[in-house]
Amino acid sequence: DIRGQGMGKLLLNSRRDEGVSAVYVSERSQLTWNAVKGLGGPVPEGRSDPSGAFLDRGVECRYISEYQVERGGIAERGLKLLFLPGVVSLSEKERQALRDFVRGGGTLVADGHAGLRNEHGTWLGDAFLQELFGAAPGGGNVRPAESNVVLAAEASDFPLPALRRLGGFAVNRTGPDVALAGGTALGQFTGGGPAIIAKKNGTGKCLLVNFALPPAATNGISAALASDLAALAGVG
Repeated sequence: DIRGQGMGKLLLNSRRDEGVSAVYVSERSQLTWNAVKGLGGPVPEGRSDPSGAFLDRGVECRYISEYQVERGGIAERGLKLLFLPGVVSLSEKERQALRDFVRGGGTLVADGHAGLRNEHGTWLGDAFLQELFGAAPGGGNVRPAESNVVLAAEASDFPLPALRRLGGFAVNRTGPDVALAGGTALGQFTGGGPAIIAKKNGTGKCLLVNFALPPAATNGISAALASDLAALAGVG
């Protein structure tokens, strides 16, 4: 019986390395967006999934659900980088887990919808966005329009060298308008308004990316951002 010794024992007791980067998958947020759409409200299109860009770079990136987060999954997996695409609905347990993640040195990336509603879809406002990302809704509707992004002067805590090598670049501006509320604009839309907002929280870093990431295989923007985020989080 090889199961109790040697290679057999090693295989039976091995655990897959899921990496320290993850994309947040929120079933509650999807239900909220479906309800908003049913009522005729604005719904963002093309919500970003950067996992392919990270995998192309050799950085293991998996998914984590709101239920895993509420059960302590962030700390259990030792995550260092977490991406929240279109995660509009967050429970208080989720919010606290994300606060703890950032305060513990994690890098959190989201769009302008993050945490605007609770787990039941009830509107809460921008307190969570302001607290972690230094951003607030700037008024106006979701605007799925192509716009150019120009990066601001380099910030020492958020250098973004790969994006800077692209110069200005065109993206789909699918999120709501956002305004600065304590954060720093790392990039601006040429039509006005911040495209990337950053804020340090203790040893942790938060970035708000207010545009959809195109597939990594067809566009260098996603690959460049994945490279910069991995470097910021120390995962690649």
